[in-house]
Amino acid sequence: MGIATDSETDRVTIRQPSIDDGLRVYGFIRECGTLEVNSAYLYFLLGSHFSATCAVAEARGSILGFLGGYLIPARPDTYFVWQIGVSGAARGKGLAGRMIGSVLRREACARVRFLEATVSPDNDASNALFRGIASRFGADHMTNPFISKEMFGQLNHDAENLHRIGPILTNPKGAPT
Repeated sequence: MGIATDSETDRVTIRQPSIDDGLRVYGFIRECGTLEVNSAYLYFLLGSHFSATCAVAEARGSILGFLGGYLIPARPDTYFVWQIGVSGAARGKGLAGRMIGSVLRREACARVRFLEATVSPDNDASNALFRGIASRFGADHMTNPFISKEMFGQLNHDAENLHRIGPILTNPKGAPT
């Protein structure tokens, strides 16, 4: 990954992924170094079965960001951010928030009123992202324990807190950019 200049991140294209993006997204996640890497197969599924609620951010043919998310089946008014990553060169420029806003403006999310994500307590960047999203929406933001470290057993995984933001309005003009 090259260094992204401010003008490149301003001209980034945010789009729905396709199945053809699966291997590139898998490689991007591995290169990020900050995200849990899942199987390549999962990224093919996200690009096909869940493309309407996921996003790829690109500039000059390079992936700068990926957002994997879905509507919770039992609560279709809730969008769950499952995984979000931004390349080191593009971090700190608002790209993660722009990807979330892009997805929430899609027809697939027209009925969304809540946004949820889980984040480990010491992940300062992601915790700040969701506080910022709540602030931009002018929405309530609650954080509660969700998965304890003990629940992960011997996997040596940090606890995960659940962020819940909302109610929010996500009509095509209402989502933040």
